[in-house]
This record gives sequence, C-alpha cells and structure tokens, in this order.
Amino acid sequence: MKMFHKTLAIGAALVFAVMGTVFADGKISFENKISTNTYRIGDYNGNQRFPGIAERMKIEYLGDKIDAKADISFWLYRYNDDIEKNSQMAFDGFDFGDTYVKFRPIDMLQLAIRGNEKAAGSYFPVLDTKLGHGNYTGDFGVLVKPIEGLSIGTGIDFLDGYGFIYNDFAESYDRIYLNLGAEYEFKKIGTFALTFNDVINNFSLGVYAKIPSVKNFDIYAGFTYQHKAGDFLCIPSYVLNDTYLRGNLLLSAGVEYRGIDKFVLGADLATNLFVNGNAYYDGHYHPSYDLYTGLKVSYEINDAFNFNCTGSLAFDFTDSGNNEYFNYCGSPVISIYPELSYKMGKHTFKAGFKMEFDHSYNTVKSAEREALFGACLPISWTYSF
Repeated sequence: MKMFHKTLAIGAALVFAVMGTVFADGKISFENKISTNTYRIGDYNGNQRFPGIAERMKIEYLGDKIDAKADISFWLYRYNDDIEKNSQMAFDGFDFGDTYVKFRPIDMLQLAIRGNEKAAGSYFPVLDTKLGHGNYTGDFGVLVKPIEGLSIGTGIDFLDGYGFIYNDFAESYDRIYLNLGAEYEFKKIGTFALTFNDVINNFSLGVYAKIPSVKNFDIYAGFTYQHKAGDFLCIPSYVLNDTYLRGNLLLSAGVEYRGIDKFVLGADLATNLFVNGNAYYDGHYHPSYDLYTGLKVSYEINDAFNFNCTGSLAFDFTDSGNNEYFNYCGSPVISIYPELSYKMGKHTFKAGFKMEFDHSYNTVKSAEREALFGACLPISWTYSF
C-alpha cells in the first residue's frame, strides 16, 4: 500500500510538470511550508523534547477540464526522546494529504482519483475540516451534475486503510468500502445532502445542511448514524493524545460569523446521543468521548498582522458502574491555542503557544489516573504564489 501511495504522488507530480504548457486555460498555484512545534513541554510520558520539523509542498492546477493537486509532506524528527543521550535526527515517512486528480470530459460528469466530495453541512469551522461520514464519492469517484445545483456521486475508498481492506494474515484485500450520496443547493434556502458510507459492511447514513449567510452567519448542521459503533471525529493533538468521538449516533453543528471590524468568530459542537463503551489499545484504556465543543476568534490587526485563538473542550460521559477501570464521569480534555501571523509579500510567518490539559489518560485503573499538561510552541514559514 505504501508503494501505491508513492506511485500516486509521483504520478501526480509528473502531471504537474507538463500542465503549464499543455493546458493554457488553467491556473497553477504553489505553496511550501516549513513548520515545527519547536519544543515540547511534557507529553503522556512526561518527556521534554524537540518534536522535529515538517516540510509540506502543495502544487495545484485548476483548469476547464482538469483539476489536480500534489500535496506531499515529510518529517524530520529526533529519534531518541532523551535529548542528553544518543539523540539523533531521522526521517519519519511521507503523507500525501489532499492529493487528487479530477477530470471532466463533459460539464455534467467528473471522474476523480482521491477527489472526495463531502457535504457542505458537515463542516466544522474551528477544526477547519469536514466530517468523514459526509463523503459521498471516494478515492475512485464519479460525480454527476444532471441539473444546476444537484450533485450525485458514488465511489470506492482504497487509501488510508479503507476500501479494499488489506488482511495481513490472509495477504489479500477482503472487503469493499463503497460510498454514495447526493447534495442539492436550494437558492436562498440552503444546501442539503444525504450520504451513505461503507454501504456493504458498516453501513452509515448522514443528513447534512448548510444554511446560507444570514447577516454574516454561516450555519452547518448534521445527523450521522452508523450501524457499528466506531470513530466519528478526531480532534488532533500536538502534545498529549488525539481525542476521538465514537458511537452509533452523532449530532453535529457549526457556526461562523464574519462581521465588521475584521472579526471572525466560529463555534463547533458534536455529541453522540448514547453513552458507549471505551476502547482498549496500546496496553491502555482510552475514553470514547461523547461531547466536543470548540471556539475560535480571529482578528485582522492590519494588512500584515492577524491574531487567531482557538480552544476546545471534550468530555467522556461514561458511567462505568462497578467497572474498576472507569469509575468516573466527564473527564475533560482542554486545548487552548493563541497564534499570531505576519504576512510579507508571498511569505507568511506564524508563531503560537499550544496548551493541552488531559485528565483522561488511564494507565491501568482509575485510581492511577492523573491530570496531564503539555505545551509546545508551533512556528511556521509559508511561501506561496
């Protein structure tokens, strides 16, 4: 599978190499970002360490018949957590992020590789991501637009562990991950979508809506059901542990306000409707969170400087009864991240301070749990044209 990823990325890069001359009707954009968390103050093992440097390159082509993007990242990190002893730097793999190729032989038809189409109403403004269950095409996808405002799609996922799921023991791909759905935009009313994910195996259903701007507000809402309890949403962590909302039934909502005086406000909310069990992996018990909420505030100080601050809160409402491992309820995970950016021509510099508080990490029993605090200082330099 890794070889397939590399082949896909190399193929996309070769496409970009000739697009500028072959397709005169399109536009090419480029972005290169170098970033690091600079220094980590504590993690779930209590380590203090330099977390490494990330390099991300994005090249995008937008044309009448073809859209394509090569999105490639790799990391250089410290091989040994102990800064004082035997510490060395090493590469830590590649990621191909939002790499895709979309081809439109006619106006109403689109064929795509990794051109995943997700419902507009599944968007979370604070996390700046869409819910995975909102996808209604796939890594191999077909999108049809028979009339204005209507999109009908289907597709098969095969990357990142989905689709033709590979069984290491049988050395074969043993199931198909099939998606389908439709989205329709009603003028002045909103955009509504119905999606079906993994219809052959773990069937899931999503209903999503985006309400158009009303006095500078964008509103997003969704209802998601999956037959087998599993992950709905990941809130990524720089320092401690990624936080996952899991379950069978999820309600999601988001709102974004772009008002006067260059202020932007955003809020996220996601909750499952039934308390579910917790997950055991990596030799530890981990909560399956039931509620996530996020808030962001952004202010454009002037043409060069912009201030942005995000915060999030997650709870696990597990009521374990006599379960010795989870005799608690509502252990919070809190994240606070203020950031300042400076733009100078084609260059953008960002620096921030990310703080995380996690009272849920459980090594063996609830009596041995302790609150964890971690922090890092993310900085980045982006060049684009």
